[in-house]
Amino acid sequence: MPQLASLALPVLAALVLTPGSGTITVETEPGGQVDSPTVAGVNQDGALFWNGGWGSNDTYGHMYFADLDTGLKLKDFTTLVVDANPATLGQVAVVPGPEGMVYTVTKSLYHYGVPDVGGTGTWLYEAVLYDVEMRDAITLEPAGPRARARSRGAGLGTGTAYLEVFIENEDGTTTSLRGDPLLFNHDLEPGDAMMVSVVPCEMDWSLVTPADQYWLDIDGGSEMGGKTFKVKTSALLPGATATENLGSPFISEFAVQYTDAASVLRQIVMLPALSSEMFVPAEKAYVLPKKVKVKPSASKPEKSLVMATGFLDIGPGNPNMTGPFLATVGTVQFPMPGLVYQNGKFSVEDGGLCLTITPAKSGSSKAKFKLKVKGASVAGLDPNVATEVGFLTAGADGSGTVLLKKGAFKLGKVKGTLIEPNLFLYSAKAKLKGAGKDSLKLTLGLATLGGMPAVAPELSLNFGENLQVTVPSASFKKKGKSVWQAKGPKGSLTSVKLDYARETLTINGSNLSLGDFAAGPHDLTAAVGLGADARSVAVRMVKKGSSLKY
Repeated sequence: MPQLASLALPVLAALVLTPGSGTITVETEPGGQVDSPTVAGVNQDGALFWNGGWGSNDTYGHMYFADLDTGLKLKDFTTLVVDANPATLGQVAVVPGPEGMVYTVTKSLYHYGVPDVGGTGTWLYEAVLYDVEMRDAITLEPAGPRARARSRGAGLGTGTAYLEVFIENEDGTTTSLRGDPLLFNHDLEPGDAMMVSVVPCEMDWSLVTPADQYWLDIDGGSEMGGKTFKVKTSALLPGATATENLGSPFISEFAVQYTDAASVLRQIVMLPALSSEMFVPAEKAYVLPKKVKVKPSASKPEKSLVMATGFLDIGPGNPNMTGPFLATVGTVQFPMPGLVYQNGKFSVEDGGLCLTITPAKSGSSKAKFKLKVKGASVAGLDPNVATEVGFLTAGADGSGTVLLKKGAFKLGKVKGTLIEPNLFLYSAKAKLKGAGKDSLKLTLGLATLGGMPAVAPELSLNFGENLQVTVPSASFKKKGKSVWQAKGPKGSLTSVKLDYARETLTINGSNLSLGDFAAGPHDLTAAVGLGADARSVAVRMVKKGSSLKY
């Protein structure tokens, strides 16, 4: 190993002059097991090395100098454990680095969501993000690769958290350590790599041992005069995690290790921290009214009239539409024994109520409805209040609420008059061509979105089990008086349009890995976070050929 020997000479010379040291030897740290996608047990010492890419073999280990007589390390690390308190934000540390350099550590909060294991909703988080940068010691301008570590939750409370790590490599690419942890490479900078979804089959290495330690060494590693990224793993309780995850061991500690200009061994240690954790259940169904008219008559109650048309999303699964059924209009309920299926439609006429539900021919959960109620039962309705239109049957419980003005509502005509659902799909279409080649087009409605903010919110999107993307606030640019737009990196969202006037979110993505889908129906959850505003909806889409449609 001639290159390693030459790199170690300056450090070795400094150690030889250390008073009280005996004969110097090089030892190897013990660590966990490193696997490749095809071979288990590639390395039993938890060590990888940089050689134009991260590699490992059965002989490599993280090395350090030791006293042959005592077996002790000749030098210990000077350690800075970064304050993990979510309330302490901004630049929290400046640490001496190599000649003419310093390392800075900046903390911020970010938002993300992840589906729960049972598929009944989404876990939403506000979590700590660490940004470690090498900077010029005088100007503090960026002067080298950076690393980022983001905290993640497991649905077990804010006291249980782990890290995912994004390392900017010497060639400008990024290596991410995610989940249990699996190691992935991206031809992107760290901020963009954080936005890209991954699937396990795309991994390069797997660090498989819980309660152990691993090193990613550059130029021989920190204790040979180079640099090391070190992670420690721990095991969350087997089977106890409530969120969708990539395995059971997780990163419980991340450190950047190096020898500074004064030959001092230093390490900057980061620990995971969550500011908040919230579970948002997926609605099993929803009603999206398109038009509503309410005309009560106190003088002639029998002539009172309610008419409503729109969309009924019957949610995931296969609800029983022919069993007991309950329709709701405002404060009035209409129970009935069930709907009758004929000519591709479910319908019923009962007690002055006429209802028709037309399922989508594609088999998706999106159906059209037409409702008419005439008679004294609706004579007491107020034509100028928030009014619910709802349907309940075995396996589907959905409703929509609109604000009536002079007895009328029209979707999209007056901003803020659609109250529920607060998240729904206008359209969704994916082209499935294989991992890293999938595309997605989404148009979502966001009811009661509020006014255009002065600063764009951080946006998080979860779609199905594999797509989890966060778009930072700084990525958005203002367009006109009501629109924020952003463009994501390759392998993520290529365009995001947040329209506060129309209360819509339009998303396009390419080069994605959405997962494997067999032909036929599939239940998916879509969750959107706008800063602390979290929304979720469950629908059924159908795959035919390479298309997955709503």
